Amino acid sequence: MDKMFCDTQQFSLALTFAMCKTRIMQKGDNLIGSAEAAALLGIDRATVTRGVKSGKYTTVGRMPGKTGVYLFDRSYIDALSKSGSEPTRPRSGT
Repeated sequence: MDKMFCDTQQFSLALTFAMCKTRIMQKGDNLIGSAEAAALLGIDRATVTRGVKSGKYTTVGRMPGKTGVYLFDRSYIDALSKSGSEPTRPRSGT
């Protein structure tokens, strides 16, 4: 593999990570990961991941990488857990 390509790829990954880290720091302690969101909601982490992919849960972002953790606003997850109901999904076609 070409050294220039590797350096460019490493730089791109480092830049992406730095941007995510900055975003997290700006949000402060209000961000939680998938595992903590699942614990607060009383469901499995895999269920949270499926819910994100289907549009059921709203994320703030995602950490870089193929398996990067989803990030949630703590107040959003707290509100869901206190209401005891599933989030409402927008209806298609209306």
